[in-house]
Amino acid sequence: MRARFRDWAPLLCLAFLSAVHPLAFAAANTPDRDDKPKISPRQAEELFRSVEEILQFVSEDTKLPIKHPVKRKLVNRDTVEKDMTERLKNDEDSQRMEHAEVVLKKFGFLPHDFRLRQFFISMMREQVAGYYNVKDQTVYLLDWIEPAAQRAILAHELTHALQDQSFHLEKWDKGPSEDDKKKKWSADDLDTMKEAADDEQLVARVATLEGQGMAELLDYVLAPAGKNVNNAPMQVEALKAGMTEDKQSPIFNSAPKFLKESLVFPYREGLSFFQEVMFKKGREAAFAGTLAAPPTTTREIMQPETYLAGEKVPTLQVPKLQPILGSGYRAYDAGAMGEFDVSVFLSQFRDPAKRPERLFREWRGGAYFAALRCDLTPCGDTKKGSDKEPAAAPSTSALALFYLSRWSSPEFAAAFAGQYQASLLRRYKFAQGTAARPNEKPTRWMTDEGIVSIETRGNQVLVLESFDEATIKKISDAIWQPPSTPSK
Repeated sequence: MRARFRDWAPLLCLAFLSAVHPLAFAAANTPDRDDKPKISPRQAEELFRSVEEILQFVSEDTKLPIKHPVKRKLVNRDTVEKDMTERLKNDEDSQRMEHAEVVLKKFGFLPHDFRLRQFFISMMREQVAGYYNVKDQTVYLLDWIEPAAQRAILAHELTHALQDQSFHLEKWDKGPSEDDKKKKWSADDLDTMKEAADDEQLVARVATLEGQGMAELLDYVLAPAGKNVNNAPMQVEALKAGMTEDKQSPIFNSAPKFLKESLVFPYREGLSFFQEVMFKKGREAAFAGTLAAPPTTTREIMQPETYLAGEKVPTLQVPKLQPILGSGYRAYDAGAMGEFDVSVFLSQFRDPAKRPERLFREWRGGAYFAALRCDLTPCGDTKKGSDKEPAAAPSTSALALFYLSRWSSPEFAAAFAGQYQASLLRRYKFAQGTAARPNEKPTRWMTDEGIVSIETRGNQVLVLESFDEATIKKISDAIWQPPSTPSK
């Protein structure tokens, strides 16, 4: 889904404190995280001198060549917050974050009173431990981090610098489907299949980058003891286990489950992906090999064996929905509901009395499309290319949601439909099921935000929320009875 801070991924390769703690801080006297500078001018000068030594270590360890020196800069916390806030002043980024926030609330991932923008800025201020900016090809170190911890963080960020020197990350992150000249994002010009594919591809690529960065951080920290990510399983697993709980990160700890897991995913699952590829194919394949032929879905990250076997999930066919919806609806957002998203959804809404299921591993495709209901909220000008938007973010009751998923078998599709049905009572104030015939399981629910329809056919599940009856029928017909191709 689009709220995994994806619009930042092509620009900033970040090291988050919750991901690199406690290893990065193991050599520091204290992991205290107040705003006071912890690096003197002399220490900063020594730290900058160490960049070349650490860069050489990273190059030898990853086999990624050093093609030119890496620029470096020391900044304070206020500068970081200012940079992030300035980024959000970009109209396109701000619009996409606003739209993602409402969609996440509709799915139940965020509380209705949650403010994603404010959280994001506060979280970045608390969590960023260092970053590499692909725009100016500079490693940024932070003056409130102890010098001893900075060296480990440098190993992580210099990995990104070498990735960039060999693979040009700003273009690499876009993938082969995107033009060099980035097309401005517009809610009025959404292709659900493309948005879903781009969503999954970008998250998988970010996990590839960050998994390598975490492996290199580990190798650097463990090197004095003659160990590395290959032969120190206890340290690696301890690092992964501690990523979602950090007593010294109150903002991170207060985050809703989806945001917390989304923040950690590239580092934890990315590291596991790296380990599996390295174990099966060697170090060069795990570094340069995955950069040259990167994974395209979160399924490949979470199940590396599918990447190694060359398994690809076929494109989930979704028609252009805006023409079907007509003038009563306006396209708002579209994207993927990938294996990672499904895993968090099932974990968040499962019955706590039941054992966790592995149903998410049977995911074989998922896409959503959200549209404003123009009878419930101002829709603005729906003409293509219009920049008009509603004055304020709409409520979830004014947002209609299309969600199509595909599973490995009809049995798993039915199981997911059952889990999705069970989530309705926790996502809505009320949900009353209705069946077409007596003794049949309901496929429709009346909620405080309108009708919810959940249909299962074969290995696919179609969910429609808050559409009117006539539109539900039109969408259902378009999905289950696609136009036949004339014979030649």
